Amino acid sequence: MKKNKAILVLGGLVLITVTACMHLGTSTSTRFYLLESMGAAEVISTGKLETAQLSIGVGPVTIPAYLDRPQIVTRIDGHELLVNDFHQWAEPLEANITRVMAENLALSTGVQNIHPHPWARTAAIDIEAAMDVLRFDADADGQVTLSVVWRIVDSEMHRQLIEKRATITPPSNGTDTAHVVEAMSAALSGLSQEITAALRDVSYGDPDALLPEGS
Repeated sequence: MKKNKAILVLGGLVLITVTACMHLGTSTSTRFYLLESMGAAEVISTGKLETAQLSIGVGPVTIPAYLDRPQIVTRIDGHELLVNDFHQWAEPLEANITRVMAENLALSTGVQNIHPHPWARTAAIDIEAAMDVLRFDADADGQVTLSVVWRIVDSEMHRQLIEKRATITPPSNGTDTAHVVEAMSAALSGLSQEITAALRDVSYGDPDALLPEGS
């Protein structure tokens, strides 16, 4: 009788162990995402600057505290947020935004000297494009909203040339995280085009208008 009980106990332990292993094998794994720069097809042909020798510093970029985390954040409603432990950024979001905006502006402006913040002390920056992100998330329907205050600053003269607030809501392609991240990349593309248009307007008719005196 004792032998039978021992066999039953041992069998139960084996079953528990197998079940635990099955659960571990099927557990949800964390997925990682990156924002991407826009493609050449997205560039507006009239957006490029005549002043190709301009040196542009992109940043600093600031993001709100609720976004400053590895997890991707979505908005359930106006007040409730979902922080997803299984869908995370592959690099800090602030750095990802800065890098993508630098790539976008290089493509849309035609300027080769683009330096993401923080740039080297030896970099001779003519113009800074700084951004304060106020909101950057998707709602329950997958609709992304980018709300940002951006500024164009003359680095040499320490003079602010432009300050604007933009709210960009690209079309939604779905509620899954991959589509949300794709829409967030599209929002940054739209912001890049807006900044490029502003730079073009400032320099229109005078290609040296954005350069420091003596350049």
